[in-house]
Amino acid sequence: MRWPGKKHSNDIDGKTLMTMKIATWNVNSIKVRLPHVLDWLDGHRPAVLCLQELKCEAGNFPLEAVTAAGYHALIAGQKAYNGVALLSLQPGSDPVIGIPGFEDPQQRVIAATYGEVRVISVYCPNGESLTSEKYGYKLRWFAAFRNYLEATLMRYPLLVVAGTTTLHLRIGMFTTPWPGRERCYAATPSVRRLPHC
Repeated sequence: MRWPGKKHSNDIDGKTLMTMKIATWNVNSIKVRLPHVLDWLDGHRPAVLCLQELKCEAGNFPLEAVTAAGYHALIAGQKAYNGVALLSLQPGSDPVIGIPGFEDPQQRVIAATYGEVRVISVYCPNGESLTSEKYGYKLRWFAAFRNYLEATLMRYPLLVVAGTTTLHLRIGMFTTPWPGRERCYAATPSVRRLPHC
């Protein structure tokens, strides 16, 4: 499979490296943002565009317009909330929707392989308040997602994870005092104990 990109003289294990433009965009409703997405695709021509927060079911995704723009689409849609997709110049192989082994009606993860590169489009949960059930869901979700990434890396050493995250990974927020820190869910002990990727 050939990908648009620039070849580099550097190599890994005797393989010539090639750049691949991969982008991500939280569209916050593909129906509302479709003209902007199509315009951006036309101007930038990424090999893969990861979309999050589609806010439409797969059957209502504007597939015809995306196909007319020269792109293939893999879609994990959900009415009104969430939803992720992968748009690509070449068809993706070995698609997976969701986190294998983690039952979840929310459409937050989609993956496929493009050439030798595995691409995951992800829309991570935010968890709301510490007393919310959504917070417990978030902790379970991130634990399952971490296991999924570890297993994926064993099979696909060239992995790109792109999307919308709401977890601050190993930044000063955890150690630097700032006003309101005790009310921030990302600064709580249960989040700090997560084995960050």
